[in-house]
Amino acid sequence: MARVSTHIWLMLLLFLFTTALGLFFLNSISPATANYWQFAVLYVAIFLWVFAAMTFLGYVVRLAIWKEGLRLEFLRSARRQGVLLGFLAVLLVLLQAANILNLLTGLLLLAVFLLIELYAK
Repeated sequence: MARVSTHIWLMLLLFLFTTALGLFFLNSISPATANYWQFAVLYVAIFLWVFAAMTFLGYVVRLAIWKEGLRLEFLRSARRQGVLLGFLAVLLVLLQAANILNLLTGLLLLAVFLLIELYAK
């Protein structure tokens, strides 16, 4: 298994790459004329962007709060939560695109992901 610092650097590189990819898509594609594959690439970029950002942020926050502990465990928890938040972000964007997102559905979706996190922990 690679070192923890390697994983963190890869998350930073993934974050920068998906930021550039997302900005490219937002500037070059019109939603009215976009194909399905273009939307799929955009949703994958959103997932990877949130995953990389939340994994890095979660790891840094855990490292700042708990000085003692296994860094690999911090990374595993941060990665699991990054995946869940990435799926949550994509689902919220899909619901918004379908025009069925409101406060209640957003809160229920958040509660479902919170319960999944509590179960997986």
